[in-house]
Amino acid sequence: MTTGNLLLTLIIGLSATLIYPLAFWHPLFPAVGTRIEPHGQYTVDHPSATYPPTGEISDMSAPPAVLTLAACLVLPLCTGAAETDLTIADPYVRLVPPGSTNTVAFMTITNHSNSDRKLVSAESPVAGTVELHTHLHDQGVMRMRQVADIELKAGGRAELKPGGYHVMLIGLKQPLQESERVALTLRFDDGSTKKLEAPVRKPQAMRQPEPAAVADRH
Repeated sequence: MTTGNLLLTLIIGLSATLIYPLAFWHPLFPAVGTRIEPHGQYTVDHPSATYPPTGEISDMSAPPAVLTLAACLVLPLCTGAAETDLTIADPYVRLVPPGSTNTVAFMTITNHSNSDRKLVSAESPVAGTVELHTHLHDQGVMRMRQVADIELKAGGRAELKPGGYHVMLIGLKQPLQESERVALTLRFDDGSTKKLEAPVRKPQAMRQPEPAAVADRH
């Protein structure tokens, strides 16, 4: 069990320990929110909760209000833990010449969890179709191929970059302008999604050769 999972388990247990007694003592829960009186039998609005003369509670089942409060406290913690398992760094979309109807998106996806994950699909409102692609060398020729998913190894990262894996935006609905931000939705094998905005950038220019050093003349 990872440190994050252990901490989450402790928080859930503590929340349950603190919340459950409120069902029988706190005025926020009027159905069972009355102190037990030592004299005589006392029945409150909750039909299944009766307090006999001994002061013992005959029904210790928590009302729906308690369960709802517990869920409100715990679920955001679980969601937050899941969202931090995968992080996206440096996403961008390649700027293409006017008239081009296809482009690509690149990024780095890091898997911080202890389990292998997969990127299984992507969506964007700027394109008619969005696919996951890679480049393969076929008899000395670089060819692009669609893939079903992109593996994200536990504790590792997948670089979507030129010449490798990428998100293919096919059938652009309008020309993209430099610095425009393109909405992308990534979907993973566990059903979770991540939404991001990738700026449009020019392709990286080829590095210009450095000028030759000129020797000082004496």
